Amino acid sequence: MDFIEEAASQSDIVLFAGSIPYYYCYEKIKALSIQATYLPFDELTLALSLLSLHHHERVGLSELSIDLPKMNSFYQVMKEAGIASTDVYVKDYAWVHEKPEKIANLNMADYVHYHKELYEAGKTKVALTSLHAVFIELEQLGIPAKYMVESKQTFAAAVTRALDAYHHQLLASSQIAVVSIHCQENLSHLHPVFLSTLETLSDRLHAKVMPAQQEPYLIISTRGVIEKLEPSYLRSLKEQYEQQFGTIFRVGVGYGYSLHEAEAHSSQALFFTTKYSETSTVMCLVDEQNRLYGPLFENNNK
Repeated sequence: MDFIEEAASQSDIVLFAGSIPYYYCYEKIKALSIQATYLPFDELTLALSLLSLHHHERVGLSELSIDLPKMNSFYQVMKEAGIASTDVYVKDYAWVHEKPEKIANLNMADYVHYHKELYEAGKTKVALTSLHAVFIELEQLGIPAKYMVESKQTFAAAVTRALDAYHHQLLASSQIAVVSIHCQENLSHLHPVFLSTLETLSDRLHAKVMPAQQEPYLIISTRGVIEKLEPSYLRSLKEQYEQQFGTIFRVGVGYGYSLHEAEAHSSQALFFTTKYSETSTVMCLVDEQNRLYGPLFENNNK
């Protein structure tokens, strides 16, 4: 799965040819926050595949063994086409989409055996598969097999959705983020030192500390920068500041499309921190839709 990191480093979006390779990389995609999607299997793909087989191979439905992501797709197409769907051999792997973390349990050999057994028993003439590895294996075994037709319309729609999602992410990442910091203890005697510490942190994050003679201290950044911060880094920073200044903090993060909106959301988030622990640092976040998240340092909330 190392290819996913290489692909992500050289592109803005990674488009997988199907759901299975996508889910094999699912954990790494989540961990590295990679912008990725896959070509969906839709009713058009199935309908075109069945039509192609009927036209070119003259094979009836009852002579086919079919595998596909979700069995419901097949029965929906049959229902809308007004075609009886009894005595049809269909096997799916719907559970992969419901629980991506179970992808390791997907055994291609099971699907090869399914098609092979039906063919050798004389119950089917052709295997129609949505799994490329299964298609290759069946061909090597000399079993007549067809890979699902890849629709240009489905491909174009998937690319359009991927680009829309990417543009949405860019818009979200460019939102203004305001971080409000309130110290539990009065640090007036350490004000210059604390401000200098925040300025050093802000330089590292390409952010800006707003000049202030009283709390809360404000840091101006972007949502994209904030969301790239690892939870482990934030926790270590929290512990470092608590130890260095001998106090705990209340931190409110706000996102918005304008500085005024982000600052208002940051103030709201800071207010909500007072509803939680008074013995440890608390961070809350309010996004551009006024949704509250947190506290972020408790129970691994993110």
